[in-house]
Amino acid sequence: MTEFLDYLQSIYPLSESASAAFAKIMRPLHIPKKAFLVEAGSINNRLFFIRTGLVRCYYLKTSPKNKKKTEVSNWFLSEGDTIASMQSFLTKQPTDEYMQALEDCELLHTTFPELLQLYNQFPEVYRHSQFVTQKYSSLWHNLLKGIRMQTAEERYQFLLDKYPALLQRVPARYLASYLDVTEVTLSRIRNKRTFFIK
Repeated sequence: MTEFLDYLQSIYPLSESASAAFAKIMRPLHIPKKAFLVEAGSINNRLFFIRTGLVRCYYLKTSPKNKKKTEVSNWFLSEGDTIASMQSFLTKQPTDEYMQALEDCELLHTTFPELLQLYNQFPEVYRHSQFVTQKYSSLWHNLLKGIRMQTAEERYQFLLDKYPALLQRVPARYLASYLDVTEVTLSRIRNKRTFFIK
């Protein structure tokens, strides 16, 4: 719980009463590797905070040619990140996302009704919601910009600069999907860089 409260304090100061209220609604949860936090077709009504572990968010894309479904990775979240399918919560409609643990995960979680009650009770808590929304909107914008405007090598360099740990923790097939390249292309980029380093 300490790391979560520290995370909140780093965003915006919380009163002792607000911190105590958060401590009451955040509950520990263990999710084993390969298990799902959220699956497509369900309504996401929980907010998660990752204490340890790594989570991949992805959706299924159907090929118009052969109707084959492929997984498209769009987020990797790890220690200190919050995670939820906000669109599902706001619309009360089933999500099209899957959130899967790539490692054993230790989480804290609460329900959105409990969170909304805190917003009403402690106005300063709403600032945290705004910050988190802005953070992930910015990340999503950068991802879309990168996919549309950067070369495959530039996208890899962006990942190397911003999230180097992912290169060690995420399987190549998921990284390739995230970067919108084939595994062959990702392997070529990595081998080329290894060659120049030598």
